Amino acid sequence: MDDGAADDLRAVDPFGRLLLKQRGLLKERDNLISQIQTLPGFNSFLTSPSFDTLCSAASSGPVLLINHSKWRSLPWALLTFISI
Repeated sequence: MDDGAADDLRAVDPFGRLLLKQRGLLKERDNLISQIQTLPGFNSFLTSPSFDTLCSAASSGPVLLINHSKWRSLPWALLTFISI
């Protein structure tokens, strides 16, 4: 962190410092994810599967998506495709 940024952190209250630090960490995380996604075979790292990918998977059987968070985890959708 440069001296200007350190001065900015000292100028705000403790909660504001926490928010500024969190914002910096989130930006750093996003930059790391972007770097990983440039590596061969990792272009879809931490991205949601496309609808076409889900449909392709559902052609072999049901697909269950889970919405996971620290508060709860729930099934979000059940995709099934039956050929007639």
